[in-house]
Amino acid sequence: MNRQPKNRQLKHREISRQLRAEITTGKFAPAGRLPAEKQLVERFRVSRPTVARALRDLQDEGLVERRAGSGTWQRNPAARSARVRQLGLLIPNLGTTDIFEVIGGELSALARTHDYSLPGGNDATVSTASRELSPAQALKLCDQFIELSVAGVFFAPFAELSNRDEINQRIAERFVKAGITVVLLDRDLLPFPRRSNFDLVGVDNLAGGCLLAEHLIKLGCRRVAFAVWPHQSPTINARIAGVREALAGHRLEAPPDWVHAGNP
Repeated sequence: MNRQPKNRQLKHREISRQLRAEITTGKFAPAGRLPAEKQLVERFRVSRPTVARALRDLQDEGLVERRAGSGTWQRNPAARSARVRQLGLLIPNLGTTDIFEVIGGELSALARTHDYSLPGGNDATVSTASRELSPAQALKLCDQFIELSVAGVFFAPFAELSNRDEINQRIAERFVKAGITVVLLDRDLLPFPRRSNFDLVGVDNLAGGCLLAEHLIKLGCRRVAFAVWPHQSPTINARIAGVREALAGHRLEAPPDWVHAGNP
């Protein structure tokens, strides 16, 4: 029976997640040396066994190799590809959107169950300290996945950029050209109600909008407004459509200016 404290389990997973992300985004040169255990202990403010456990996780995934008397080294991408079947996880706002923290962890756990490695994900809640990827960083990560010849990529398209359509299409087209299967997470590349040819896993935003409106109507509301941030995710359009359907079902009209886009 594993009697390791739960918080320690979570901590070593956070450490392996952070190091995994740094490896994937090219912080260490190919076959470059990772920081010594003592440095990682000071950086993450944890015990040495916790750091050792995190490094073992990365070793089991084929991302690093531990050399006696020499430290921990990143495995050459070609060697990693030969050893472990890999999937890619490309979520630009992984550390800033709660839902993707859970999704990333579940995907990583399922990948390991089926003998796959998932660079960029982990099997625990992803730390909110991870930075948000810029379009340039996302394109670089895309090229790294192609170089690794991953079997497939889970991609959550950019949502809040003014030029998101161009960036998302560039990323998707690179994967398609390389023959890599893409599964979209949460949102499509095209605005609702249009659909791209990629498989999409997400919530039913149309039904969600209906539920939101039904709740307000039951509370006695008869005039409803919808507030969104500028350049919001295309899924918002599906929720707005759901709200409109619910209002129509109760013979309520939405005024022409009922959708407000801006910073509250």
